[in-house]
Amino acid sequence: MKKMHAVDVSIDSNGEIAIHQEWNDMNHDDPVVTISKEQAGMVASWIIEAAQKESKFVETEPTISVNFYSRGPEAESEELSIFNNQRGMVVLKIDDDNFIEMSPKMAKRARDQLTKAISESIGTMFTSDDEV
Repeated sequence: MKKMHAVDVSIDSNGEIAIHQEWNDMNHDDPVVTISKEQAGMVASWIIEAAQKESKFVETEPTISVNFYSRGPEAESEELSIFNNQRGMVVLKIDDDNFIEMSPKMAKRARDQLTKAISESIGTMFTSDDEV
């Protein structure tokens, strides 16, 4: 069983980051973890790393079914726009000749995987230089 307690992050009187977790136990004080601002990035990357080890989502996530329309390898860089077409499909449009069309269900799956990928990249961004 997994349970999540309320978490509060603030700056204490010494200018350090205080992470409070609310347990609502009358017999014990709520736990507080204090870290320096310099440690914040490293701790964030450790948390994300631990979450990745638990989920291993890259290998277990289902694929996203899409229709990809392209004019070939000679295509130039373009800007991406996202919208719904008249059939209710989600369209990722690169240009008039190149677009990806997917169902709303597949778009939700893509959004979930993008969210996870973004979280991982942010964790990597906070990794200190000596860990890279």
